Amino acid sequence: MNSDLKKMLRDMNKGNFIKKDFFFDKLSLESGLNNDTEAFLEATSHALSCDTFFAHSSDDIELIKKIIEYFYILGAKPYIDKDDMELPEKTDIDTAKKLKSNIDACKRFVLVVTDNSINSKWVSWELGLAGMLKTYENVAILPIESIKVSERFIGNEYFGIYKQIRVRDGELVIYNPENEKTTSINEWLK
Repeated sequence: MNSDLKKMLRDMNKGNFIKKDFFFDKLSLESGLNNDTEAFLEATSHALSCDTFFAHSSDDIELIKKIIEYFYILGAKPYIDKDDMELPEKTDIDTAKKLKSNIDACKRFVLVVTDNSINSKWVSWELGLAGMLKTYENVAILPIESIKVSERFIGNEYFGIYKQIRVRDGELVIYNPENEKTTSINEWLK
């Protein structure tokens, strides 16, 4: 078997980066949460009642809303800072303290990697904290396919050491770059 074919088969096994429309398309097919938006917003607004911290760029808020809505449907209790009424109105040192505390309080940490989040100082800081506060098993990046976000993470190679949320056969999986194995997202969220 030639090396190109081996690489193609290996890539199929580990899944692909997620296209931006994945969550929008999935939610239009599997909507059920939309009927209870108030409960969803309440569930995402307090870190102590959440189990999954989502680090992201605020410039991606429409995509982030769909991602956390989908994870909510899967059974996660997502946290995003935008919905947190306990954060200071204006970003200051208390914001950093509160975010650190919230990352620690949540069982899992997901970094949504987009062109915008790659350039965010806050997102890099949050990932560093998660790397220190969480086990390897509970930190994952969710790379959204784009021009800047490639499998090699040029300029941000450290992303490559974390587990990755990818799509395989139309479903989310957790890809482990250490052993190139995948597990279902539902297994990871338990």
